[in-house]
Amino acid sequence: CRACHLVEDGNHPDVHRIAPDGAGGQIRIDQVRALVPALALHSVEGGRRVAVVEQADRMNEDAQHALLKTLEEPPAGVTIVLCADDEDRLLPTIRSRVARVRLGTVGVRDIEALLSARNLAEPPEAGRVARAAAGRPGRAVAYARSPEALAARAEAARTLIDLLSAP
Repeated sequence: CRACHLVEDGNHPDVHRIAPDGAGGQIRIDQVRALVPALALHSVEGGRRVAVVEQADRMNEDAQHALLKTLEEPPAGVTIVLCADDEDRLLPTIRSRVARVRLGTVGVRDIEALLSARNLAEPPEAGRVARAAAGRPGRAVAYARSPEALAARAEAARTLIDLLSAP
């Protein structure tokens, strides 16, 4: 659908994303301060507005404090999604105001299909990338887009195996 394509292309006016960037790979307070007023606006497409904070556990403390008020009293029609690998790095006040949804891993065949559907890898390569991603589709997409990262991972694995067999 049109909305799905807009989201996939990163152009949906009612979907806002912030992610770590810059030195140290953190989400900074200025990113959160730019997000908060955007969420207060009316929906462009007439539906809900969504904010996705990728790697929310990479928010520095000031950024977390800036987001706290919005989490306590989100604007009407707004859903805020915090994605975090390590929820312990979030402030207790943030953790107490969110509902946790734990996601499991995705099957190798499903990841292969995803990579093929997005034309990121041919079937034999898609299988190899899917197995290396260990059930994480985002990691599989990153590996498919960056073959040198997958090669570096394989080299590191070979080095570790060699070290284990060394006296």
